[in-house]
Amino acid sequence: MKTLRKNIDLDNETIAILQIEATLKGYGSLKPFIESLINDFAKKCKKNRPTVYKQIAEQKVHASKKKLQ
Repeated sequence: MKTLRKNIDLDNETIAILQIEATLKGYGSLKPFIESLINDFAKKCKKNRPTVYKQIAEQKVHASKKKLQ
């Protein structure tokens, strides 16, 4: 996986539902609401399968250290 896709396509009904939920939960717009959903899901995945994600996390840290040098 060399590149990560960051955009998604959703149908209008899904967008409307998410926008309503975002508003009801006090988010100013849809983007931060969706980001919080995705972040929460990723945290649960990492917690449930730590060995799967450990290598990815280590590679990311290693790459960050290279950028700083």
